[in-house]
Amino acid sequence: MTRLVVPIEETDGNVKFNRISRGFSLAKGLMIIDLSDFGVVMDAFSLEVGHVQGETMLDILVGLEADIVLSEDIEPELSELLLSNNVKVALTKSKYVKDALRDLLAGKTFVMPGKEMPIKYAN
Repeated sequence: MTRLVVPIEETDGNVKFNRISRGFSLAKGLMIIDLSDFGVVMDAFSLEVGHVQGETMLDILVGLEADIVLSEDIEPELSELLLSNNVKVALTKSKYVKDALRDLLAGKTFVMPGKEMPIKYAN
């Protein structure tokens, strides 16, 4: 199981149409998606966080037991903190969660630290 966390601008009743925030400091919420080892969505829910930053956001992401964060952009300090806590960072050009998830599973995202993804279809 892989836990993916995506910063979102606002929550929409239809999960796949949530718009991705340009970074975690601008996010009003987080979309948490649990994926099977084959990339099947097992669970998805959102969490409103307001505008938290830095180590507070790191604490939230570590508390959620994130394996991967997926964003359009990410603050350099947060990226370093996540990588040092063994959380992968994936960057996408997609604007919506559904498209970004498709790109992640198709291996079309930039992943740091560049090692293999824990999802078999992304390799």
